[in-house]
Amino acid sequence: MPSTCKFILNKPNAVYYSGESISGQAIVNITFVQDVRNVRIFVLGEAKIKWCEHAGRHTTYFKSHETYIDNGTNLRIENVLQPGTYTYTFDIALPPLCPTSCECKYGYIRYVLSLKLKGPFGLDNFVFKKPLTVLQKVDLNLHRDYKLNISVDDSYTPYTSGKIFYNVQIPFSAYAPGQTVKYTFHINNQSKTDVDGYTLEFSQKFLCIAKSTDLLLPKKKEFTDENIILRITFIEPCKRLSSRLWKGQFIIPSVPPSEVNCNFIRVEYLMKIIAHVSGHKDFPISIPIVIGTIPLQESLVRQRPATLAQDRVMALKSNASSTTDLAIASSPTASTTSTPTGSSDIVKRPRSPSRTLKPQSGMTPSPSELSIASFDSLLEFYDNDQPSFEEGVRSGSPFIDNDADENHRIDDFRPLYPIYKQTIV
Repeated sequence: MPSTCKFILNKPNAVYYSGESISGQAIVNITFVQDVRNVRIFVLGEAKIKWCEHAGRHTTYFKSHETYIDNGTNLRIENVLQPGTYTYTFDIALPPLCPTSCECKYGYIRYVLSLKLKGPFGLDNFVFKKPLTVLQKVDLNLHRDYKLNISVDDSYTPYTSGKIFYNVQIPFSAYAPGQTVKYTFHINNQSKTDVDGYTLEFSQKFLCIAKSTDLLLPKKKEFTDENIILRITFIEPCKRLSSRLWKGQFIIPSVPPSEVNCNFIRVEYLMKIIAHVSGHKDFPISIPIVIGTIPLQESLVRQRPATLAQDRVMALKSNASSTTDLAIASSPTASTTSTPTGSSDIVKRPRSPSRTLKPQSGMTPSPSELSIASFDSLLEFYDNDQPSFEEGVRSGSPFIDNDADENHRIDDFRPLYPIYKQTIV
């Protein structure tokens, strides 16, 4: 029976933010006598890029490497370990600017917690590893431009039969995983050709930068790993000499943020709507989308479920003595062919002076202490839930590090990213 090691972490999901401490215990079960001189527990965080190009019989390798943390605890033990269970504690602080974990076809940013039992002459008797997820916070609220509505106009002329005008709009240019992106797609078809429908795509693109290992002719090159994460086709025509408006939505899946803060890996996201013109080449319209780990506050307010808001309004009405009226105005969206949706807004009238809600830790504010001006603060107080974490979507073929020892290599790891499910309509 082989020896084993179990890592018990202060965060069971093994997700940490830059600057936090990774602490816990490593419980090692030794099944036979071991001559151990040193026990090392450490965290290695690194970015690694590698690919090769073939030209006839010549192969050019491109590599990049960067280390963010290689720190831990060394326990010098000049002893023979008898079969049994041994417990080692550790507490390792992450640097404040660690890039976010991510994996792509040509490389990764990865953090691994390891325990090594070294025998005589520095040989590794045992190596145990546990991959971690490390996140760099990306607060979308720090960028005002992300809160602006995005509108893209374009046109296409199929031969000489007149123009087709397109317009795509989304309410924000930045979202967090789990959030719903609502869009409108308008076609004004002034041509004599039908538009058969459209396809919605959401794609992820990794840009990997590496240098060649050729000493005579070193050069830097960029490789792209692009994957379509979401694709939906709508066969709903817009006839010639007519117009049509579609309203739809899709959910941002579990993906790394756009800002991973690495010199060799960049991540970009693109929303694309492709119009299918009968008998002609498809016409695409693209909108870049920024992904963060902390969503825009405005997007949380707009996407808050109506039923939740109604319950809280009723609680305020029944418990508070206020001269201010509250009402919920339910305003259904215009009918849509693709995905009908509904929305509800909180209507405030009239507005009276109030004080800011400042709930104490561990206490729920009494509705009788609230007025209408602090109602948004109440919603924010109740909705300030921590996100859940889900494995990132797979981006094509995983990177295989052939330079590492295959007996201790981690081949198929998917980091976990924050998901804000409460914002889904």
